[in-house]
Amino acid sequence: TAKNSFDYFIHKDLGTFLRREMDFYIKNEVLHIDDLDPAFVNSQLSIVKAIKQVGQKIIQMLAQLENFQKKLWLKKKFVLQSDYCITLDHVPESLYPAIIENEAQRKEWVRLFAIDEIKGDGMFTHGYSEPLSIEFLKENPFLVLDTAFFDAGFKHKLVKSIENIDEQTNGLLVKSDNYHALNLISEKYIKSVNAIYIDPPYNTGSDGFVYKDQYKDSSWMTMMENRLLIAKKLMTPDSSISISINENELFNSKCLLDSMFSKYLTTFSVKVRHEDRILKGDKDFHEVYESLLLYALSDSFKPLKRQKDNSSDADYLYTIETEGGPDEVLSLGNKEVEVYAPEHYRIIKHQESSFDYTKPISVRGSIREGNSSGRFYVAFLENLAASHPGYIFKVPNMGDDKFGFRYFWTPSVESGRKNGDYYQGAPINRKDTIEIPYPNYIDFEKAFNDATDEGGVSFRNGKKPISFIQHVLSLQNIGKDRNALIIDFFAGSASTGHAIIEMNKDQGKRKYLLSQVGDIFDNVTKPRMERVVYSDSWKDEKPVSRTGLSQCFKYIRLEQYEDTLNNLQLKVQQTTTSSDPFHESYMLGYWLDTETRESLLNLKWFENPFVMTLKATRDNELVETPVDMVETFNYLIGLNVETESWYKDDNICVLTGRTHRDGLKTLVIWRNCKVIDNKAFDDFFGRMDYR
Repeated sequence: TAKNSFDYFIHKDLGTFLRREMDFYIKNEVLHIDDLDPAFVNSQLSIVKAIKQVGQKIIQMLAQLENFQKKLWLKKKFVLQSDYCITLDHVPESLYPAIIENEAQRKEWVRLFAIDEIKGDGMFTHGYSEPLSIEFLKENPFLVLDTAFFDAGFKHKLVKSIENIDEQTNGLLVKSDNYHALNLISEKYIKSVNAIYIDPPYNTGSDGFVYKDQYKDSSWMTMMENRLLIAKKLMTPDSSISISINENELFNSKCLLDSMFSKYLTTFSVKVRHEDRILKGDKDFHEVYESLLLYALSDSFKPLKRQKDNSSDADYLYTIETEGGPDEVLSLGNKEVEVYAPEHYRIIKHQESSFDYTKPISVRGSIREGNSSGRFYVAFLENLAASHPGYIFKVPNMGDDKFGFRYFWTPSVESGRKNGDYYQGAPINRKDTIEIPYPNYIDFEKAFNDATDEGGVSFRNGKKPISFIQHVLSLQNIGKDRNALIIDFFAGSASTGHAIIEMNKDQGKRKYLLSQVGDIFDNVTKPRMERVVYSDSWKDEKPVSRTGLSQCFKYIRLEQYEDTLNNLQLKVQQTTTSSDPFHESYMLGYWLDTETRESLLNLKWFENPFVMTLKATRDNELVETPVDMVETFNYLIGLNVETESWYKDDNICVLTGRTHRDGLKTLVIWRNCKVIDNKAFDDFFGRMDYR
């Protein structure tokens, strides 16, 4: 990330790459195969042998280091924190006394929601006080409680009180590099995500994003590809993905997505600022629009269409009257077509419209190939316009109206037109509304300008308005699907989460998965989600109203790659002397894997899984940090938790639920082996009767 001191570029197969490069070097720089001199072949081969002997050892050592880094990067990371943000209407009143005694939670509510400005009337409502009163809590059911401010006992009681906890949770926020977030949650959410929207860094070097924002194009594309490959596995067959991007990486993004997704839908042009609102005067051109790429995972996805009123007969004003028989009859396309000269017909335009009349359609543009009438005109009548100017052609058995025929008109000389017309009646199966595609240009200039106060947080140079996100998600059919799961793994200011909360005001149960790395998570992403739950209107980061809604979301913090590196400890293995061939082979190829094994997974951790810790970076310092083993393994096995209960002074944790892949009913029991021995556990298991 941008805050880190180092970039990590890890080769996926360094050994193969270096061996190939060494062979190329030998053939082209040492042997010079085209200029081989038989007299010096043996000496050249000796040089080659020496280079290969030394080179292979160097390559083996470098490959070991790179493969080890790759292993550390791919390792699914531990959950270091797991907490809930939950409105008070979900919290049992038996826990209210503990809440009013919690100073940290009170101060957080003052900071987030300005509850110290709430005044009571002394009779019917209760104002802010220190400490808070239970009556105050009851009158403010949408205050968002954060379990991080409470001890484990409080949290266990709260979670136990909520039946089917994962189902009742509206969303998940993950503080982590998004690769590690996606990697950990993949087992639980595989083939479950109905829509993805992301707003990645535009790679301009000036966006102020926490992710590195000035990569070379190839590195930026690799960063995106690695994350999209995991995200793709989470998508349902009828899902779609949309990506906001500007011109800097638009074409690289499209090339990447073309290679990954089978169905390209469109590229939207999104107007985001006024033509006269110049951001930088030294630029060659002023950028007023950004782009949005839209792809589907398969042909099963059908984008939302606009509903257009089709009940009006306003265009149906014309009838055609012919006099006498046709001037001639032509056989065109297996149809006997009657032809009328201009003096033998009349086109009548009526004062009032009616579905009993017809409307003219000009044969041009997409009409020429878009329907059977247009294709017939182009194939058979267009070439007759010169010899039959201004004529009417009556074609039988065409169209889906009540007439059973269709009139075509070739342009007359005096009309000055090049295109002909056909006259269409109202379709027999006409519907009052019809579906038409949305345009791929959308004007959200005003919404982007007005997004400053949305969500009660400030976020310069990257905040997307919720109306824009709602429009995009609606195009992805999330408006119709009230039970959809949406993921945004470049969450930023949490506009996507906010938009989903707003969309759920139609009584929907849509869920969100948001991932964000760095301080933005603590300062912007999570606070915004809390604030939009508490109030639907904000100004200058203070609530304008206190009209909130019921909500519960979980947030977790993950171990990062740097944490994994910082916790490595070498356990030296006894080998033979350094001159022994086995020792050399061990050092070149195996020592890192072998001597760090217990740093990555140690069975001793499971003796008391509730007190495991590792060193993690907080405020630029390494701090001994608890690991939530229970939550970590829930994600590893893809468990949707239904109940979580604690027993024996929190030395036993029992979870029930179902695994995501097979929906198998699952029981998981954790224990502190130092307190609960095998006999005590057998007694507990027997009494609980889990059989």
